[in-house]
Amino acid sequence: MPLQECCLSIKKALGPVWWRRLAASQKYTIALLSNYTYEWLEEVLARQNLSPLFDVIFISSRHARIKPEADAFRKVVELLHVAPHEAVFIDDRQMHVDAARNLGIQALLFTDVAQLRQDLARLGVIAD
Repeated sequence: MPLQECCLSIKKALGPVWWRRLAASQKYTIALLSNYTYEWLEEVLARQNLSPLFDVIFISSRHARIKPEADAFRKVVELLHVAPHEAVFIDDRQMHVDAARNLGIQALLFTDVAQLRQDLARLGVIAD
């Protein structure tokens, strides 16, 4: 799934009100961990005005750490200033979800908007 489509799907899943609450809350810090090349990704983030959706943007090609390597997840958790069990990771690839779970991160497989809303509600991130 293309990045802008995935970001917009997640934003749609949360709804504009919930996304603003998450982004503006003191409770949640939102990060992007991506394996796309930084040249392409930075252009897409700027063109689609997606950067403001994230507090932390971790582009693997800038840090020589790539999903599903444990170091990529550890670095993002460190940048978020949370313990692994306090983080929620969403990805559309099972191997990335499994890698995050192996580190104690709560990880969700993105399949569709309805399922993501249900999973986030189950975790208490959003109200159902």
